Amino acid sequence: MSEHRDPDAQVDEFLELERELSAGRRASKTYEEGNVSEAAKIPASEVPDDYPVAIRTRQALQLNVETPDGETVATYLEWPGEGEESDHVEQLLDALGRGRDEFANVYGDRVALDSEDGWHGIDAEKTAALRGTEIASGDGSLDKTRNLLAVAIAVGAVGLLLDDAFHSLSEILLIITIGAIPVGIYLDAEQVKDGTSWSPTPNPWIIGGMIPIANVAVGLAYLVERHVRLSGITSGERSGVWYKALLTSVAALPLALTINPVSEIVSVAIFGYSWCFTPLAVYFDAEYVEDASDWEPKEELWAVAVFFTSILGAGAYLLRRYQKLD
Repeated sequence: MSEHRDPDAQVDEFLELERELSAGRRASKTYEEGNVSEAAKIPASEVPDDYPVAIRTRQALQLNVETPDGETVATYLEWPGEGEESDHVEQLLDALGRGRDEFANVYGDRVALDSEDGWHGIDAEKTAALRGTEIASGDGSLDKTRNLLAVAIAVGAVGLLLDDAFHSLSEILLIITIGAIPVGIYLDAEQVKDGTSWSPTPNPWIIGGMIPIANVAVGLAYLVERHVRLSGITSGERSGVWYKALLTSVAALPLALTINPVSEIVSVAIFGYSWCFTPLAVYFDAEYVEDASDWEPKEELWAVAVFFTSILGAGAYLLRRYQKLD
């Protein structure tokens, strides 16, 4: 019968064997990522005085990270002892997709780094995103389900554009997409959930995918959100992607009116898709802005307001966003 050992005891034993590390020092340049090469518990008093992250526990975890240039940089995390609380290590292990009993396996794991004054620290959020990207890049089935969904969205868009010239064909294509887009979202969401660190909630997307005209906008919004979630970027960078999508959608509304004298059906299609996409873009941009800044916009209220007021509400949101983030 195998012996089950306390994970904490295993971690302590492992770190006792790894006590001799190269001393921490400022790096010669700034690095964004690297691989864990050494780990050990040290007294918090040995953490350099000018290290930018305060260590409030009696002991610290020193993780040395080897950068792509071959330079080793030291990072420090709180290591809670009896009567102390800290989630530094748990955040790191969660980002790496490891349990506490797998601590000895962190060697070689890829981590994202942030830097300040020549010192480096581990960015848990971006590390988790990097891990999701690595998993996604090696899973061809994720590309297949994404591409199938993209085809369904394209069929829906073309179906509306054909309404004038081929009304019967247009109706058939639109009916097909009422089923194809939600099914595509469901299949892709399940693949993403099984194969990456992101677990999308498919039901709201599926419901939106069943609504004619709106389903094209919902499908596009899902693909944008999928992209930012699997791209290994931070909340601030995710907001940047959605901000650009929002600006594009807002600009499409007056463009649709301009095109109307030339092609009414194209004008209607662009206007309808933009009208439905804009509130979704506002919602996700506001959500990530809240994560990345001190501003706490009410994303649900903004999205509802923009849905009913369109470009006026979107303009008000963009103005407020500028005022808060400038």
